[in-house]
Amino acid sequence: MAKFFPMFSGSDGNSTYIGSADGGVLVDVGVSYKRIKNSLAGAGISLAGIKAVLITHHHNDHIKGLRVFLKNNPVPVVASRETVYALEYQGIIDDKYPRIYMKPILQNWAKLRFAQPPQVTTAKAQVVLQFLLPMG
Repeated sequence: MAKFFPMFSGSDGNSTYIGSADGGVLVDVGVSYKRIKNSLAGAGISLAGIKAVLITHHHNDHIKGLRVFLKNNPVPVVASRETVYALEYQGIIDDKYPRIYMKPILQNWAKLRFAQPPQVTTAKAQVVLQFLLPMG
């Protein structure tokens, strides 16, 4: 069964899990690794199932825990090219972490209002997020 689990939201930090029992992605890591680990464990979600981290943008409330998270869970980082450059410049990611670049149109996806809850499909290490948007 698919899970859309918003753990933290606000200026103190943002992080959401999107996935299923087989795995998923973590959208933003704006709080400490410990808080994310505890929140996921409380929901019965294994850190080992996280296949990638999607970073919406490089503000601190979206990346605060990223360095430690990646140290403990080396997964690919999905972000816009500009965000990846900022993360590299800040020393948060380096060459050992694979990057998957988002197209610019997807950068503000987290601000979209869903017409219905997102549906998540996982297949091996791939996660596909499908959703309908309200018109008008």
